[in-house]
Amino acid sequence: MQRREFLKSSCTYCMAISSGLLLTSLSSCASAPVLEAQVVDSKITVPLSAFAGSDLQILRPSNLLFDIALRREADGQFRALVLQCTHASNQLTQTGDGYTCPAHGSVFDIEGRVTRGPAQLPLRHLPTEQSQGMIVVYLR
Repeated sequence: MQRREFLKSSCTYCMAISSGLLLTSLSSCASAPVLEAQVVDSKITVPLSAFAGSDLQILRPSNLLFDIALRREADGQFRALVLQCTHASNQLTQTGDGYTCPAHGSVFDIEGRVTRGPAQLPLRHLPTEQSQGMIVVYLR
């Protein structure tokens, strides 16, 4: 094999491996599905079947400024967090295993606790309940 052929095949092989690694790392950063949600009587109702492929759904309620993260816990209960930064009231984005404020860099874990400031207060939890194959999120 000539040097030129060796370099060409080696570079092709390295690019293929690098592409695979990049795609793998990007898929771990994939964000949760976003569900458009209707607010009726200060409640949002989500079918339990929405959690067939993922334990986390991001709800985008009509007429509200902030998304809601609705996550199924290991014990089967559901936790709802308002994705509003407690530092400067910016919309948070879901990243990996938590939520990040793109404005000032605050980071919250999946439980809503601050892991990096400038925010100091945890995210607001909303009460939930399961009823007849539905999860109800109360906007109180």
